[in-house]
Amino acid sequence: MAACYDCSKTAASPCAALCAAPKHLATLAVTSKAIEPNRLLRLRAEMKLPGRAWLQFEVAEDGSGSTIRQTAIFDPVGVFGAAYWYGLFPLHSSLFAGMLRRIEQVASLASAGWDFLLRTALRWTRSGLHRLERSQALPFPVDEVFDFFADPSNLEVITPPWLRFRILTQQPIAMGEGTLIDYRLSLHGLPLRWRTEIVVWEPGRRFVDRQLSGPYRFWEHTHTFEQHEDGTLMRDVVVYRLPLGRLGALANRAIVESDLQRIFDHRREAIGRQLDQAAPSLT
Repeated sequence: MAACYDCSKTAASPCAALCAAPKHLATLAVTSKAIEPNRLLRLRAEMKLPGRAWLQFEVAEDGSGSTIRQTAIFDPVGVFGAAYWYGLFPLHSSLFAGMLRRIEQVASLASAGWDFLLRTALRWTRSGLHRLERSQALPFPVDEVFDFFADPSNLEVITPPWLRFRILTQQPIAMGEGTLIDYRLSLHGLPLRWRTEIVVWEPGRRFVDRQLSGPYRFWEHTHTFEQHEDGTLMRDVVVYRLPLGRLGALANRAIVESDLQRIFDHRREAIGRQLDQAAPSLT
């Protein structure tokens, strides 16, 4: 049975201002599962212990402003999951109550015209994040291009050989939301292990993989596919954060950013080449 923590707060501020704060504050730790603008935001947490967790914000306007209701739900699995929830319940109670107070403060500043403070707070929240975007037009139908990427073995084919990239998970791998894939690679002579989870899976449209363990503090790669006059427009958006704070930021400028550019340059050429070779079976 799921355990629950529930509390609410009233503030003289619009619904939209109250909804914006938790949405942005939570982007690094959770996956959005439901959004109803100005009314509801439900987030699924990333759990490394047995169980599933959600954090939900509901907002309702009243005569004096808005009331936000925050609900944390944890569905434990086994003894360790239950021990985790009840052992940390006092800490969670304080943490969530403090979160509501901060939301109220930020929303009050925004409603009073101090929007620049809100924007500054959001910049602080997102500090350290880096973003890489690539797009590529491919002369094949969307479903067939998506199917190429739905086969994890093709990832080895399009990854640069100097990474010595290998999939450790037994294949074939059934792809879908919740699929876990383990990899091994070597970067600048350093052997690394990487585990990712497919957190979004929409066949023919998009999928998202997120690092669970590996060299990054945070890594999320969104792949989208859409119809294009030449066939398919494929987009890659990678959002990542390195460990070690400012040292990580220096490493990104000195090494990591250029490495990623090289990797995606190679991918671009390899994807086109592999699809061209597979053209008889794709057309």
